[in-house]
Amino acid sequence: MKEEKLVMYKRSDGKNFNRSYEILKPHKWTNVINEHFYEQTKLPCCLAYKYSKINTERQIYLKVIGSCIIYLSYLRVVITCTLKGHFQNCISGKKRRVTGDQREMFLDKLINRNMSAAYLQRLEAKQKITYGDKEPSSIPTLNALRVMKYKEQKKD
Repeated sequence: MKEEKLVMYKRSDGKNFNRSYEILKPHKWTNVINEHFYEQTKLPCCLAYKYSKINTERQIYLKVIGSCIIYLSYLRVVITCTLKGHFQNCISGKKRRVTGDQREMFLDKLINRNMSAAYLQRLEAKQKITYGDKEPSSIPTLNALRVMKYKEQKKD
């Protein structure tokens, strides 16, 4: 999940001070953080994550900021997780985009293993939620799975 290369950022005020730090690999870490968020809170919020900086020389090793796109509440992960805002009121029907390893896994199951979109969605729900929980934003819709399969088959 951690990317080994350093990322260099230049200051915008024109000074010659550059900062370098490691970042989490794009399209790989958001699903992990979102799954952990849902396991801990059982809230179906559709979170957008930014700022995944690793700093080995300071007290804060990893800092991640996420925000609910409906209520504009935010989540700040600094090794431990603090929630601020109106997450309890979130009844969002919005879903997260399927990217990275998760997308590849879904495509493999849809195309190579010939699973239907409905069956795959049911399997995901069975793994992630228990009876009475709200549906998390990380379980893709049937239409999203069907469109993903169609686009992949159209490429070939």
